[in-house]
Parts: sequence; C-alpha cells; structure tokens
Amino acid sequence: MDGNGKLPFITFSAIPGIPCVGAGACLKYCYSFKSWRYPDAFFKQLQNLYLLKTTLGRATIAQAFDALPAGRDLRLYVDGDFDSFTTMKFWFELLETRPEVPVYGYSKSWELLLLWDKLGRKFPTNYWLNASSGSRYGPDMLAKIKKLSCYRGTFDALPVDYKMPVKADEPQAWQAWAKALRNIAKSKGYGKVFVCPGKCGNCIPDGHACGSSRFQGVPIVIGIH
Repeated sequence: MDGNGKLPFITFSAIPGIPCVGAGACLKYCYSFKSWRYPDAFFKQLQNLYLLKTTLGRATIAQAFDALPAGRDLRLYVDGDFDSFTTMKFWFELLETRPEVPVYGYSKSWELLLLWDKLGRKFPTNYWLNASSGSRYGPDMLAKIKKLSCYRGTFDALPVDYKMPVKADEPQAWQAWAKALRNIAKSKGYGKVFVCPGKCGNCIPDGHACGSSRFQGVPIVIGIH
C-alpha cells in the first residue's frame, strides 16, 4: 500500500491480534483494532494475511515488492507482525533481493527473530528492527534482541497524563508535552531518548528516526494516555 499524510512510506499490514505472536500488554491499547471501523482497512489486512499463507499469494506480494522504486522506504508491518518462522523467512529472503529498498518495522516476535539468528541465518542488511514495548517477553529476551545485527533500538509507549498536541499546530504545547515525556522516561531509568512527534517521515531533517542508523541504540518514546 502506498503512503498517506501521516505515514508517507510504502506499507504492508496484516490482521493484528492472533498473528502477533509476541504481543502482550500492547493488545490493551493497540490502535490497529480501531481501524476496523473502516471495512476497507479490515479487509485489506485480512487479504494480506491470506496472501502470506498461500504460494500464489506470496508470489503476488513478491511481484509487488519487485516493482518498488529503489530508495523508497517500506514499513513492515504497520498492523500485525511476523506470525510464524515461515512468514519471517519469506520476508527476509525477499528483502535480500532488493538491498536498495530500505525497510524498517516494529516487532514483538522476538522468539522468531532469535531462532533465525540461532540457525545462523543472516538478517537483511536493508532491514532495521524496532523492538516495540508491550511484548509478552521479558528483559532477558530483550537483552538478546539488542545484540542482533538488525536491531535499531526500542520503541516504547510510556503512560502520560494527556494526549499529545499536534506539533505543527501547537509547537510550544508539543515542546512542553515532549519535555514531560522525557522526564517520565528519565524517572523510569532511561538515558537519552528521542520523542516521536506522531507523524512519520520527517521527524529528523533527513528522514525518520525509526529507520535511521544514526539512531541505533537510542530509545524512541511515545505517550499513551
């Protein structure tokens, strides 16, 4: 799927929930379920999950991936996650065929990622992993995830008292909100963090932090309320 005003990337989504094998507390505040009020969004997610499960469907996805322009970012996934080792294998082998296409994503399927590494498989050099909070796994497994070559950093949702102002509309209010969120992060033991402004694509002058090697190891935080 092509991008939109909030997410100016090529994107791929699948049904959230059951296919998200590493999901834990995140299911309580998952925004993906809210999209189901639009039937088109639900059926596109369902269609993509079906495509991933069939030989013809995977060939259709591969054909679409092969047609992507070089240098255009792909977010994998927006909704859903790697639901199985077979699905992850399909994606990683596909990404390796187009190293000129930068790909990033958020995942809680840590057990699958560690199995891939344990088997001696190489991660695609064009893929950046954001280990997102709300996983059912604990800090011991996260410590192992941080050693993977594809690891960019964590993406953590932190509790905050009120909704994030729109940065473009209320820059001063957003700065105050971001400062409060940084203080919350500090109180929880974080060091330097990057506050997500909510709109992807231009959060840094040359692109976006979640897909940038310059932000490798830097936690990116956003608020939940």
